[in-house]
Amino acid sequence: LSISIPGVGMISRKAACAVNPVAVLTKDGDTYTFTMTTSFRTITFSFKLNEEFIEERADGVKTKSLMVAEGDTLIQTQSEDNGRKSTHVRTFTPDLLTVVSIPVNLEK
Repeated sequence: LSISIPGVGMISRKAACAVNPVAVLTKDGDTYTFTMTTSFRTITFSFKLNEEFIEERADGVKTKSLMVAEGDTLIQTQSEDNGRKSTHVRTFTPDLLTVVSIPVNLEK
């Protein structure tokens, strides 16, 4: 696995490729909580489907995020103040979580 993102150093990119995160998604009423734990850090954020919320990513950048559910798939869109955007498609099966991340406007 290799990634190249303008403004993100080689060490950070290599560390991101080396982690094996444990992700947990829980639901309490209409509020979901997503927790991702790695050997470096634990990230937790709560959200309601189809409602924009502010999220602080692992790199410390705050984004406007929106979560939409489609069957066994959770689609997250993130928008930064500088115009960068990304979409994260999380597909859940009984044994596996698959995540596909699609960055847009990385040159900004």
